[in-house]
Amino acid sequence: MAGPTARRHLVAWVGVGVLIQLVVVGIELRGGSGDPAAFVHFGYDTATIALAHRDLGPHVDAPNTEGADGQDFWVLATDPLLIDVAGVKPYLDRPAYRADRIGYPLVVAPWRVFGQEAVLWGLIVTNVVAAAIGTWAAARIATEVGLPERACLAFALCPGVAVATLLDTGDGVALVLILLAIMAVLRQRWGWAVAAGVAAVLTRETSVLALIGIAALGPALPRRWRAALVGIPAAALAAWAIYVRLRLGGHRGGTATDVTWPFLGFYRILFDPGAAATDVRSKELAVLLLLVAVAAVVLWWRQRDSLLLSAALPFALFAPLLGPFVLGRNVNSLRVFAPLVTLFVLGVYPRRVVMS
Repeated sequence: MAGPTARRHLVAWVGVGVLIQLVVVGIELRGGSGDPAAFVHFGYDTATIALAHRDLGPHVDAPNTEGADGQDFWVLATDPLLIDVAGVKPYLDRPAYRADRIGYPLVVAPWRVFGQEAVLWGLIVTNVVAAAIGTWAAARIATEVGLPERACLAFALCPGVAVATLLDTGDGVALVLILLAIMAVLRQRWGWAVAAGVAAVLTRETSVLALIGIAALGPALPRRWRAALVGIPAAALAAWAIYVRLRLGGHRGGTATDVTWPFLGFYRILFDPGAAATDVRSKELAVLLLLVAVAAVVLWWRQRDSLLLSAALPFALFAPLLGPFVLGRNVNSLRVFAPLVTLFVLGVYPRRVVMS
């Protein structure tokens, strides 16, 4: 294809990615009567709802007891550097755990200049913009490895990306940063790859799994950049974690239900009658995602020169360690498995057939 034609095709695919997210946003806004607070999902039995009523007004709805992670990101977006501890810590359910994932609220924070209501819109717009960048990055990666640009739909249609938008969480942003790191590695722009890796782990710490896969298994990477690709982001994450604990105190906490012994989480949600009730859809989704993880391991073994499958492999190996809190709720499963699903689909997508 000629240059201008290729650019038009790329713009079209990016438009598709943005349109998908706008449809998701439109549906949620319609269901929430146009209130951007609907994406936060405040809990009526949390301290955060009192802060919301103070800063946003009494009209803010709380649809359930505990709320969702979006309420913590909303709090952090008002003070991502944790300057006013008293204005942040009391409103986070697990302060150190939430503040470790500062990338998304840090990007949203400038919206506060326009008021507290604007922060709500900033959470939404950031995820829509991230969808545009992620679709672009997936399309560029596709062409770099010999795939058609439409393979970018592996990101644009990833359910976990849509869920992140619906819940005002940073999972989609973290996945975008992983894709940017992969694109930089493919183009041998090592400094940009490390920078994207740092941003990714500060957005969601499990992003380091992709960096480990790339550094340990990716073909033809210089040795010093293999070390830097993991070491520098890990050091940045550790430094931020120390700062968080100095400001907020305490330990990270709350991960016992997220990670457990291998396959124990799957056993509990599928077979343990004493476990918390899990709906059938969540069980089916957990089994499906486990099958994807197994397929990723098998296909990586057959295609060990694939950078995409190398990045996906650690997520696949991590899957059996997930606990019932993650696996028992389909929205949690979709968010956690989003990198595995996108990287797996890109890794197995049929290559172009070149006619001689």
